[in-house]
Amino acid sequence: MMRMLWRAESTRRAAWLGVWIAVVTLFFVTVGGTPTRAEQTPTQSYALSRELCPNCNAPLTIVSTQDATCEVRGYIEYNCDECNQHHEIVYSEEYAPHDWKVLSSTPATCVKSGSLTQQCKECGIITEVTDGVALGHDYRDTVVEPTCSAIGYTDHICDRCGDTYRDSETAMTAHTYNETVEVEPTCQTVGFLRHTCSECNHSYTEEMPVVEHNWNYSVVEATHTEQGFTVYSCSYCETVKRGNFTDPRPYDMVWTEQEATCTAGGLRIGYCSDGCGYTETEQFPKLNHDFSEWMTIRNADEEGDGIESRICSRCEFSEMRYIPYDPEEQVPEPIVGVPKTNWLALGSIVIVSVVGVILVIAFLLLLLEHARKDRVKRSRRTPTSTPYSRELSK
Repeated sequence: MMRMLWRAESTRRAAWLGVWIAVVTLFFVTVGGTPTRAEQTPTQSYALSRELCPNCNAPLTIVSTQDATCEVRGYIEYNCDECNQHHEIVYSEEYAPHDWKVLSSTPATCVKSGSLTQQCKECGIITEVTDGVALGHDYRDTVVEPTCSAIGYTDHICDRCGDTYRDSETAMTAHTYNETVEVEPTCQTVGFLRHTCSECNHSYTEEMPVVEHNWNYSVVEATHTEQGFTVYSCSYCETVKRGNFTDPRPYDMVWTEQEATCTAGGLRIGYCSDGCGYTETEQFPKLNHDFSEWMTIRNADEEGDGIESRICSRCEFSEMRYIPYDPEEQVPEPIVGVPKTNWLALGSIVIVSVVGVILVIAFLLLLLEHARKDRVKRSRRTPTSTPYSRELSK
């Protein structure tokens, strides 16, 4: 726009200059008569140029020059001294470059090149020009790892302008659950298990199925009269049952015996060795006396009754009985003649008789001692006495 204004102003000035030149020329032609040669007005001529007058082909004289500026092209005014013809302005091809001074500068950024704001010292035009190229972004990469609640990605942040973009997205990771039993399952109700993520605290609850009975058991040992068994009781509910039955234990008897005697029965007593208090008793009948054959102590005769005795082989109890004299049962001794005395035989008979008497006396003493002991025993046991024993005791 400035250039258009400048061109309009130049055209206006050229028009006014043409008008003034025409007026002046007309004045000199009208008032002064014939035209004046160039050499007659040396003040308007400066130097000859190499340019030739198109009318007379004479060298043209340079009247004035104007160097090119940033607003006006350069030009030269010619005048022909021969024909006193003023020729039109000849412009140079280009304007002169602006003489810039920097008003402000904007450095290059990541996406824009730098710029300078300049003002021409001659024409005052202000313009903005590019200074260098865009720097491009200087991205710094920040990797964000994926979690169980967010995807992973890489952020690219420019350290110069702060521009960002995101790429390299990765899928979320799996939750890392910790398990906590909220309600324990029983044999009658379900339980609940909570899963809680240790990273993001995401949680959900899972139902736990009913479990089998949790048996506690106690063993009841078998006794001699009752079975043993195991009592099962569920720790979750009140269910109780019995099982594993065992047979009653046999008695482990220890026996003590009191042997039967001739006058008293025997006794066998057993008691259980484990201290349960159980006892058993067996009785045996008395043995009665085991008497020997009756032995004659004194034969019955006219002087008195005979005496016989027998002794028990077990307890040495003795019994005696009297044999009354019965003349009819006595066998008469045969009557024989008086034999001739045989002193040797008689001596032998005497010796044998004496020995026999001694033995009989010893036997009687033994019987008497035995009878005495028997009386002592019977007195302690208070036995039933017989008529024979009462007579002997007298």
